[in-house]
Amino acid sequence: MMRAMLTPPSGARLSGQPVKLVDVIRTGGSRADQLQRVETYWDLCSSVADYYLGLREQDELQKLRASVSKVGPTWQQAESELGVRIGTSQRAAVASQYRLASMMGRGGGDSLPLPADLPHCGDYYARFSQVFAGRQSAEAQQLSERRALPGELFVEIPADAFSQINVAVNQKLVAAVTRGAELRKLTTFCDLFAGVGNFALPLSRLGLSGVMVERTPSAVQAAQRAAAEQGLSRLKARTADAARALSDLVREGQRFELVVLDPPREGAPEVVAGIPGLEPRAVAYVACDPATLSRDLKPLVAAGLRVVSVQPFDMFPRTHHFETLVWLEAPPKAGTTAG
Repeated sequence: MMRAMLTPPSGARLSGQPVKLVDVIRTGGSRADQLQRVETYWDLCSSVADYYLGLREQDELQKLRASVSKVGPTWQQAESELGVRIGTSQRAAVASQYRLASMMGRGGGDSLPLPADLPHCGDYYARFSQVFAGRQSAEAQQLSERRALPGELFVEIPADAFSQINVAVNQKLVAAVTRGAELRKLTTFCDLFAGVGNFALPLSRLGLSGVMVERTPSAVQAAQRAAAEQGLSRLKARTADAARALSDLVREGQRFELVVLDPPREGAPEVVAGIPGLEPRAVAYVACDPATLSRDLKPLVAAGLRVVSVQPFDMFPRTHHFETLVWLEAPPKAGTTAG
């Protein structure tokens, strides 16, 4: 979604050459310089995305106006506010361009940098180990941040690990998952696509025992450090692809009352088919694409799980994108009653 937002629409007035974050960092002379470059690159990405989004909204507004015979003061105010926002975000983008260019020793004009990829994705993700080869305890760990979670917890986020972009809304999302687990009186969990422990750490603090599965080694290490520092001894971790780890867990006879999954935008069709093998009482599926969510829910429902709640979260304000939390429950086993 963010990559699409960084594609310039017609009428965009930003010149420059696309540059990858990996190349921005590579020429940094010190750790402090590298950290400044990462922060400036992200500022550039955000302001460029907001500028392009404003232009697209302006285009849609103009198309809509053409179909309206007369507009009132509210419409005119919206157009005026949008124009101010576009101008402000354009100036912020240019300022970030010049700041980053200065850090990289570039001049102005066509040599100004434009974002070619984003932190936590693309070529930067794939080549992170090449940039920091053999220096994981120095620069790589310094390029991380701590973010607050509900319950006076924190997660540690390395530069090459995924994290939700909207901190405030993410806290609401995490609280909804932990509240759902508490209301259902669940005691064990398996967190697939666990990242840095966004859900696993709070569930552990709640008193559940569980396993987190994540394929990015630095994310697993960060979660383990955060768990140890916060006294969360009930959390185990596996560094593995979700589908492979799920198959191993089922083969080992592992069972979990709760399965949490927050897969990438393309969903997890190869994973959801194996979830019933863990015999969960409940599944919490977090998704950012309604289409792939709908597709992935079908095999879970076919396996006997029932959708009991669907809750949207405005993770990406001023866009049509949103995060969705779906709770599914298994029917009570014979001889038991629903809690």
